[in-house]
Amino acid sequence: MKVSTTLRKLGFILNILLAYNNARLIRVPIAQIIDKKERVQYKRNKNKVVFACPAKKTDIIYTEVKGPNDNNFIRVDDVLKIKEGKITDGGERISVVDNDGLVRCEILSSEHKEALNKIYDLKTTQLGHILNNTWCAKESEYILKLLNK
Repeated sequence: MKVSTTLRKLGFILNILLAYNNARLIRVPIAQIIDKKERVQYKRNKNKVVFACPAKKTDIIYTEVKGPNDNNFIRVDDVLKIKEGKITDGGERISVVDNDGLVRCEILSSEHKEALNKIYDLKTTQLGHILNNTWCAKESEYILKLLNK
């Protein structure tokens, strides 16, 4: 029996979230990684992976990207908002707005949604909110405390 089948039967439906330097993200079923054959060379994506982390369906993802005027823009989205694909796929951006790349990416528990409501589930036409902006100062302070533990 495959390891992924055993994990599913036990209720572990995990994904590996991959974030690339160009701020593209992809959610890969863990079965794709676990069930690969050893010593086989697989096709690789040309983008550089800068973050990889297991994520549950209920988790949220914090992303920080470099935007216009050298500002860092922050946002929080549901992990399920990220397209599921193969490990060799290039991923997609959460926002359609151009940016200069990913600065930081973290998986958070869904219990933080309420405290991050001003930067949570933004439209795809929004890059995010500027880190340390007075409008979302409470959220910026909360996220910085959370991530710098």
